[in-house]
Formats: sequence, structure tokens, C-alpha cells
Amino acid sequence: MNRRPVIRLLAAAALAACVALPARADDKSDAVLKAAFKKLGDAKTMTADITCVIKVEVLPQPIELKGTIVAMKPNFLRVEVKGEVPGVGEIQQVFAADGKDYYSYNRSANVCLKAKLDAKPKEFLGMWEAEIDAFFGGEESASKLETSSSGVEKVGDVECDIVKVQTKFPDGLPRTLTYAIGKKDPIILRASFGGPGEGQREAQTNTLKNVKFGVEKEKKDFAYEPPKGVRVITPPSPPQSDKDK
Repeated sequence: MNRRPVIRLLAAAALAACVALPARADDKSDAVLKAAFKKLGDAKTMTADITCVIKVEVLPQPIELKGTIVAMKPNFLRVEVKGEVPGVGEIQQVFAADGKDYYSYNRSANVCLKAKLDAKPKEFLGMWEAEIDAFFGGEESASKLETSSSGVEKVGDVECDIVKVQTKFPDGLPRTLTYAIGKKDPIILRASFGGPGEGQREAQTNTLKNVKFGVEKEKKDFAYEPPKGVRVITPPSPPQSDKDK
């Protein structure tokens, strides 16, 4: 699982991936998380509405972005969000995987990153965690996570188990992700990450509504072209190791 402070999002820079800590998990929270990952991993398509609330230390009020998620296996995705940023104005972010390439478009920066797609990715770089990535990674992605139970809360009208997941930043510092997972139907309805306690100046909470599985989609539904006039950047591919060659 990943990453993602908003400052880098607004700058359209790549966000660093995080490495999960292999450790013994709490039995109950482990089972809840695996059930949620399996639910997503077993689905062929997923659609949802998403609200991202991002708190930035230097801003007087949180940024709220709203949008939609559409995903289809093995490697199709479209996430579009937009909202107002104090002192900046309207922003829009689009993440689009068309089965061949992956685009990350930032309207404010007028930049679109473009990278080749894996045939069967287990996660995508973006402003989310397992609430989207588990759709592609499935139950296997939860097998080495250190989890703990943190009670029960309601997300809207849905009673949810709260599960905390311990991971590490690339520099080795600890990191906590918190998921709200439906008790009756194990869907991740909320994901929170970041914050001053982790040495960050940003914290983010993503809330999903109207989550649906099995909505019929076709490859053509994920076709994407960056807007005209946008600067398209293709990052260099990482060097292959002897094992990969």
C-alpha cells in the first residue's frame, strides 16, 4: 500500500510507496481486514462516490474534493475528483488507467504524468489506500499487515469495525492507516492516513458512498486522452535488476 501527502498531489509529483510491516496481527481485526480485501478482490467491477477531506497545516480550513471511482479488472481505473483550495481556486485531479497506460492529470499544474501499466497491477499510485488498491491486490495484499481493532463507529448509517494497520514510510518511520469496514457487509467505507503524529503536515480521510460491484463496464469506458495543451511527462522506467531480465 502507498503514501500520499496533498502538497505533492497539488504539485503533480509522484508519491512514494510505503512498505508494509510483516508482524503478527490481532485475530479479529486481521479477519475483518482480510474479508474486506477479499470482497474487493473477488469483484470484477467497482463503482463508488468518493469524498476526500485533506487537512494541511498551512491552510486555515480543510480541502474537500468530491468525485467518482470506476474500476475494472485486470487494469482499468478512473478516479476523478475536484474541489476548491483556499487561495488557489478550483482544482481537479484525474487518475486514468486505460489498460495500456496510466495517467495522473493535475489541472492546477497543467501537467499529466503518463506511465506504462502492468498487465495485472496490485495497486495504483494515487490519493487513496486499500479502499481502491485492494480491488486489484485482493486478499493476498492483507496477509502481511500488522492490524489492531479500534472499536466500532458509524459511517453514515452503516455500523463499521475500525481497523488500524501499521506500515512504514520508505525512510523507516512508522505509519498508521485506519479503515472503517462495514460489519454486515465487509466494504471499506472510510480510510484515514497521515497527520502530525506521523511527522507530516497533512492528514487525509477518504469516504466512499454508493459502492457497487458488478456494474457492467467495457474497455472503451476507460479510454482517456489528456486535455489539449497539457504538458505530458513520461517518467523514465526504473532500471531492471538481473532477476527481472
